[in-house]
Amino acid sequence: MQHPVVWGWLPEAVPAVRCHLEALRIKFERGEREALLDAIDLCLRCDCKPPYWVRGAGITAIEKWKSYEVRTLGEAFGVPPHVSKHLDDQRKRDALRWRVIARVEQLRQQGMPVDVRLFNIVDAEINQGAGYASKLYYDKASSGLRKILRNLKIS
Repeated sequence: MQHPVVWGWLPEAVPAVRCHLEALRIKFERGEREALLDAIDLCLRCDCKPPYWVRGAGITAIEKWKSYEVRTLGEAFGVPPHVSKHLDDQRKRDALRWRVIARVEQLRQQGMPVDVRLFNIVDAEINQGAGYASKLYYDKASSGLRKILRNLKIS
């Protein structure tokens, strides 16, 4: 599924994408293994050549899996399986994250202040209760996307 905002393919996005990849590298080096998967995802979505750390760690993980050193790709990449009771909520948040952040940025660029009224509009558009869009927008997992979209013109 392609997201409605093709932000990463625009030349203006390159500095923000590089900055986000650097932040992911730091997380990965601190032991946050999902950062590698996030970096691979970002590179694929932005049609960007993965930096050396992504290529090296990605190849190492795939080689572990292909040589039967591990049973799953999750083990190869060092990420735990998702817990089923939280999976549906996480899927919903991830599915709406791009839409919410892009819409907030679009309204902000049209001159609306980022306040309760703006978030109420977005909540109504995504059929969620009051405060959902605000919580998703300010969620720690949304910070990189917010920075990237803030630098782009969204029509």
